[in-house]
Amino acid sequence: MPLVKVLTLNTWGDRLEMHSRAADIAEGILQLEPSIVCMQEVLSPAVKDTLRATLSGQYIMVSSELHHPSPYPLLAYLPSGVFAVFAAACAAVSGAGAREWLTWPACVCAVLLGTALSPHGVFLLIRVLVLRTMSPDMMGLTVLVKRRCRDTAEAGWLSADKITAHPFAHDLRAYPQPGLRQWPVYWVSHCFIRPGFMLVRCTGGLRECEDIWVATAHLVISARGTSENPRRIEQVTKLNDALVSLVEVHQATAYGSTDKLLPSDVNLQVEPETSASPSAASLPSSPMLVVGGDFNAPDNSPEIDYMCKAGFLDCASSAPFLTWDQALNPYTQFDLAEPNARMDYVFMSGQRTDDPRQAVDTTLVSTARAFDGDTAPIVSDHFGVLATIRVESAV
Repeated sequence: MPLVKVLTLNTWGDRLEMHSRAADIAEGILQLEPSIVCMQEVLSPAVKDTLRATLSGQYIMVSSELHHPSPYPLLAYLPSGVFAVFAAACAAVSGAGAREWLTWPACVCAVLLGTALSPHGVFLLIRVLVLRTMSPDMMGLTVLVKRRCRDTAEAGWLSADKITAHPFAHDLRAYPQPGLRQWPVYWVSHCFIRPGFMLVRCTGGLRECEDIWVATAHLVISARGTSENPRRIEQVTKLNDALVSLVEVHQATAYGSTDKLLPSDVNLQVEPETSASPSAASLPSSPMLVVGGDFNAPDNSPEIDYMCKAGFLDCASSAPFLTWDQALNPYTQFDLAEPNARMDYVFMSGQRTDDPRQAVDTTLVSTARAFDGDTAPIVSDHFGVLATIRVESAV
């Protein structure tokens, strides 16, 4: 009966101590030995290189790899639009005198400045001056899957494939309106950062967990000084709807027709409430689903309630703890307006096998905070969550 250990960690995309924090993350993963790692804000290729150099022998790495966040929202054209209006106003005020300064050098400079202020130009400047890389991952989602060792009974898989990396649409991101000082950060986040979710399918594992699907998600932050974002529930709904669609498509491919789907053999330890919408966690013959991520929502929020009603088990519901903790985490000092809360979650569903006679039980063994200075070094403004799940045949 293998134990599947799932770790979720927002690695914090800030450049502060980035290289040393990346090294500590890699060493911490080796120490904790999770089967699956869901990471958010892995923006820099340098961080991925560090993880790959240390962990490639033990883990398969799958990343969102969204290097160009186009198409851009209308707000991204604000600088170039302001410049165009300013240039037109100057020309109108100058009137006939405009011909004196409307020379070829001036026109070339105006074109270059307008290009630099366009979304593509600003994004180039952000890559060079802020991120210091030409190939950042603007979704920042990465999943590590433990390689299967045929000589042991530990959980591991032979392959891990990215099914989809889905950034939320512009109108669904709904970054909260900031104060004047936070407006530049808000503008950059809304125009160039792409929160969303990524789904990875792991195959070639032991019989009890041969086929497992992993989603890592990053939802948008709350309004400043609160734990609320009215549009975040729509992001959770989008996540669940996408999981339903993708699982149905792959089931139809595997069995030739949705009419041939096997009956469910799932025996969850916690009976979920019914949901008004279809749930990937309760589809007939659905694979084992694990969702880990930074939901930016407290455990009493509508978003977490929705996930539980959709058939997922919140792995830390019986022993809640803070993952954004200003008293214990010095990195939170950069955003003291964020209330203390549990923002990071691991959810699990049940599992099926290809043989309907082989029923499978999934049991939550334990859940603990990770990378909190005790289990591993503090490496982010978020603490991680490590859930241990037992998967075993029930016949």
